[in-house]
Amino acid sequence: MKFNIVLGNHPPHAINTTRDHTLIIRGGLEEAGHSAQLSMNDVFHDEMNVFYDFFNADAPEYFRFLRNAGYEYGIITTEILKDGVLNYQADPTSAARIKAINDISRHARFVWVMHEPSLDSYRDLSGHDRCHGLSLGHTEKVHEIACRPYEERDIDFLFFGLPTPHRLALLEKLGSYGYVTRNIYDLPGFIRNSTIERSKINLSLRQNAIWDQPSVGRISYLVSNRCALIVEKTANGRPYEDYAIAVSPDELVEACIDMLISGKYGEFAEYHANAFQRDFPMKRMMAELVQKTFGF
Repeated sequence: MKFNIVLGNHPPHAINTTRDHTLIIRGGLEEAGHSAQLSMNDVFHDEMNVFYDFFNADAPEYFRFLRNAGYEYGIITTEILKDGVLNYQADPTSAARIKAINDISRHARFVWVMHEPSLDSYRDLSGHDRCHGLSLGHTEKVHEIACRPYEERDIDFLFFGLPTPHRLALLEKLGSYGYVTRNIYDLPGFIRNSTIERSKINLSLRQNAIWDQPSVGRISYLVSNRCALIVEKTANGRPYEDYAIAVSPDELVEACIDMLISGKYGEFAEYHANAFQRDFPMKRMMAELVQKTFGF
């Protein structure tokens, strides 16, 4: 089967945000025997066109055009949907996005839901049972981080992602102990990856204190690339957080210092990378999802 993953409905910074899970999904589809390409705005009659759920108020009109012109499409949702709001934000932007998702997803061939606790909410929103959970795993496609000797790495702790007040407070606390910390965001992939190569320990932090979704793309990507990882524990973090050190915000700084002092972050990363590759083979996972979705 042919898949065309369309990213043009995202602004540039949001395309960067989708990078890692797009790489994983594409790799899993290809390893499962399908073809998968990326495009900005091109759509095709002989391929399944796949869009992430970053829709503005004008998007439903575009998707009506697609349907009338005979194009098939599916949706991948990345956001938390709970109690009728996205990501706990009951604001006009969230309401407009939900309205657009409602219209577009009702006519979609499928809806693949990355935040599985939101699966029933998306089924209610779309009004059909063509919604399925989309888990991420290991694929050879993500192996792009060079393993530099740890003694050559000049950054103690790295977090790549949106710099929210909650995250910055944790990083500032680590930095107050004299450790070299970095937060990078919205950089081209090759620059970000070079920064990862310079780092001893990577972090995965919640956006805010009530955030209940693990950063599945970040965790899957870093663990697959044999990077030592400490995550801020979330309510729905398992099983992904089992492949890192998962701690509460109050324990985070101590856990980071303990791992750094131990010097065993390389052994830790190797062990969990092998376990993740064994437990979450994206080839099998995408084959099962495609079979569940399309019946073959």
